[in-house]
Amino acid sequence: MKANQNAKLLQQKRDADIESGALKLRIAVKASDCSLPATTDPATPGGNSVGTASAELDPATAKSLVAITDEGDTAIRKLAACVTLYNQARETLRSRP
Repeated sequence: MKANQNAKLLQQKRDADIESGALKLRIAVKASDCSLPATTDPATPGGNSVGTASAELDPATAKSLVAITDEGDTAIRKLAACVTLYNQARETLRSRP
């Protein structure tokens, strides 16, 4: 399936970017929750996160976390394929005399 191949390539590129440091995953934290001072990153995009304390996930943790979403995406593609097959079979039965 072409969609699965494309997804796999994107996942490999993303994982390589995480490993090289080109892509970094951050999580908002309370400064009191960390034994080391958290950084404030005013460049953090989105919402009210400007100036929010954040911690960078190590590459192994980041890859493990995004792998969960990869599994969900794979399941969705499989279910979509099942729906397509079901609809095709249903149309075939309807078109019979």
